[in-house]
Amino acid sequence: MMRNCKYCGTDYNDDVEACPSCGLKFSAGEVVQKVESQKEVEIDTNKSKKKNILFGIIAVVLVCVIAAIANITINNEVYIYADNSGREVEITHRETKDSIEHGTSYIEQGEYLSAIDEFKKVSPEHKSYNSAQTQIQTATEGYSNDIAVEIDRLLSGAHYQEAIEVLNSAEATVGNNSILSVKRGEVLDCYRIDFIVRADKYAEENNFTGSFDILKEAELVTGKTDTLVQKHLEITEAYKADFINRSQVHLSNKDYIEALAILTTAQGIFGVGDTEVADVIFTVNKSRVVEKIAEYEQAQDYVTAITYIDKEFKFIENDAQILEKLNSFKGKYKERILAAAYEAYINEGYQAAVSILQDASKVISNDDELSATQKAYSNCEPVYLSTLEAYETSSWAKIGVSLENYTRDNYLTVYDGNHVLTSSQIYYVGNIKYYVNKEYNKLTGVCYVPYATRNDNYAGSAYLRNIQVYGDGALLYEKTGGTNSDQPFEVSVDITGVEFLTINISSSGLCFGNVAISKDLKLE
Repeated sequence: MMRNCKYCGTDYNDDVEACPSCGLKFSAGEVVQKVESQKEVEIDTNKSKKKNILFGIIAVVLVCVIAAIANITINNEVYIYADNSGREVEITHRETKDSIEHGTSYIEQGEYLSAIDEFKKVSPEHKSYNSAQTQIQTATEGYSNDIAVEIDRLLSGAHYQEAIEVLNSAEATVGNNSILSVKRGEVLDCYRIDFIVRADKYAEENNFTGSFDILKEAELVTGKTDTLVQKHLEITEAYKADFINRSQVHLSNKDYIEALAILTTAQGIFGVGDTEVADVIFTVNKSRVVEKIAEYEQAQDYVTAITYIDKEFKFIENDAQILEKLNSFKGKYKERILAAAYEAYINEGYQAAVSILQDASKVISNDDELSATQKAYSNCEPVYLSTLEAYETSSWAKIGVSLENYTRDNYLTVYDGNHVLTSSQIYYVGNIKYYVNKEYNKLTGVCYVPYATRNDNYAGSAYLRNIQVYGDGALLYEKTGGTNSDQPFEVSVDITGVEFLTINISSSGLCFGNVAISKDLKLE
């Protein structure tokens, strides 16, 4: 117990006999007093200790009670979490602690999905939420590693579809993560390779439809990748080559119809814009046309050849060889047509020539040479001499017939049309001269003795004695002799290149009006 020195005021313990500062000695009474005081202090101290112990016990009890009450309160505190279906569920603090303990135990036992279910019960409001999320991640990685092991086992047995189903189930359970993502890539790569191998096998067997079906399935299952696109192109080229090869076999056998049927099917598959198939179709069509026109050429059937090429030209357009043949056939055909038209004109007249050229224009349309020739022949429409002004006439020559009996021959046949009447006395000649300017090629008509000059009293009267045609002074035609009993006769004279045309008709008889009639004398 501390005391205070009466002299210097220094504090000192009561068990010392002198002041530690000034050295003042204490008296015996003070010592006795000190001892007694010390005893009193000890008694007081003991009493205080007992009181403190009692207070301590009471405090501990109170703390325990309070702690128990607090613990009960905390353990009964309610939190909210969402279950796997998204439904809100209530959970107490005590239950949360139990879930954490169970989840930790499940992780140690490798029961990762059960652990995840337990840790998911920890509410975001709970102080252990972040720790629980970490544990969920740990359990997810453990579960994903187990799935990876299972996937490896399935891949080793080529169970690709089953592996995909396992991955789908795992991702539906824990979501996608790096471990599952890597494994999915491995599965898809292996599955894709398996699809390609099977597609190649079908292609080798020429089952291209089956090959394409497999590649289509591969795209649906594993996704469209550059590898599958490239494989599709390869098999497409092989498929196309198969069509072309088969068509060429038929082409070599000149089975053009079958070759084109195969190529048409190919065009339906690969599109009309595929140049490779289109080129082979062109080759087949050209071979077909070349063979056919060779037959026509050998038979010199140019009309059929030209018509055939025109019809088939849409398949072989702009081919130089076919164009050359077509032009050759047209040239030979025109040469033949022009000759035939001229011959028809000479023998049958301008209308026959025009008709031939009109038919030819249907074979060779828009041909300038044929059109010009047809026009030229059309301009050669016959000109009746009776409509022309004579260059000069004799006193005995007359044009036209006005009396009815002069239009009939001595057999009473009636002749309508344009007439040139030549009248004469005995042994006199009537002539008519025309300027034709080399524009005509032929003179035609009919000559007869008219009934009006017939005299039954004189059997020999009014007979046609002679007819002559001169061109530029040269005799071109002559018919001599004749009686009343003579039949009418046709006259046809080539006057090509004639400038001046002269017609002499002479008759003789003893009766009045001795005449000879030329009917429809015309220039062509």
